[in-house]
Amino acid sequence: MGKLIALLGKSASGKDTLLSKLITNAGFKRVLPVTTRPIRPGEAEGVTYHFVSNEEFFRLRDTGRFIESREYHTLYNGVSDIWYYATSKDSIDLSSGNYVAIVDTAALDALRREYGKDLYSVYIDVPEPIRRERCMTRGDFSLSEWNRREEDDAGKYTEEILNEKIDLILENEDADLAFSSLKRFLISEGCLHNII
Repeated sequence: MGKLIALLGKSASGKDTLLSKLITNAGFKRVLPVTTRPIRPGEAEGVTYHFVSNEEFFRLRDTGRFIESREYHTLYNGVSDIWYYATSKDSIDLSSGNYVAIVDTAALDALRREYGKDLYSVYIDVPEPIRRERCMTRGDFSLSEWNRREEDDAGKYTEEILNEKIDLILENEDADLAFSSLKRFLISEGCLHNII
């Protein structure tokens, strides 16, 4: 039986980088979220997300196809918008191996109810100046959107929430060192055996 690793962290903490390392170096499968947000350059349908319209999202939600769903209020090209995300029930099959997902604390609660002891939560911790610098190098940096995300993240990732919900807090100023620490944790928990 496989395990599900839930990666959590503030904006630009390196969640996608560590997810990619788990897939490439440890044979994990990616949980493909469903989203209504616009596709970004370099993303592909069915590779990074399942991109759907609002109407399709609500149809899937209303017919019980999701383990969990959530909404994010955002600024996109200077315009307020709501993007919806979900984890579909058919995106995870632990009988076929290990999976990794990027989630927030609300999604973590739903996944923990669904997968119990087969789920490990990892919070990726990076100082704000490093996260801001990473975000600025992405090319679409907006100070107002950054400030909105910082405010949102501050409520989601309090010390109390981290102590209650997180199995591992992982420092990630250097992705290779963070991945080495993550591998050691997963091996100690019996999630990994022979990995690079």
